[in-house]
Formats: sequence, structure tokens, C-alpha cells
Amino acid sequence: MEGHRVHRILVDNGDSMNILSVEAMTKMGINASRMTLVPTPLIGIEGSAVPVKGAAGLIVTMGTARYCVTLQKTFMVIDTHPPYNAIIRRPLLH
Repeated sequence: MEGHRVHRILVDNGDSMNILSVEAMTKMGINASRMTLVPTPLIGIEGSAVPVKGAAGLIVTMGTARYCVTLQKTFMVIDTHPPYNAIIRRPLLH
């Protein structure tokens, strides 16, 4: 993402959006000014509200060498400490 190799990414069939932790965004050096305001929280698996810092369009490269694709995708940036740096929905891969 954005030229950085990101580890601990979950590919989820059920998610309706791409999610990035604010911690991962900060470690990649992405400025918060790139985010647009998102006025509503996400609802987590347990039904609780997850605070959203904003949405950010990021350049994502998946694959290696001859078999890679580069796309710009929107990620909801969450202000929690999930077990994954990012959660991407499966359609992003197609």
C-alpha cells in the first residue's frame, strides 16, 4: 500500500468495505489530511460501534512481478487496535 509492504492483512468475503487501522496508516507516513470525513461509525461483528477517523484513497499493489495489479481503492480508517493492519474485501482482488 502506498509503496509499503503491509503485513497482517485479512481478505474477507463478507466485508462491504476496505478497512485500515490508523496505526498502520501512521506507520506508513500517510498524512491524516488525505482523509475525508466519514460522519457515521462502522458497526462491528458484535454490533458495537467502531470509531472511523475518515476515508482515504490509497494506491494498492497486489501480487508479485509479472502477476501484479495496482489499483486505487478507498479504505475506512478506524481508530482501534484490531489484530490486522488492514481488512480488504475479496472483490478488491478481482
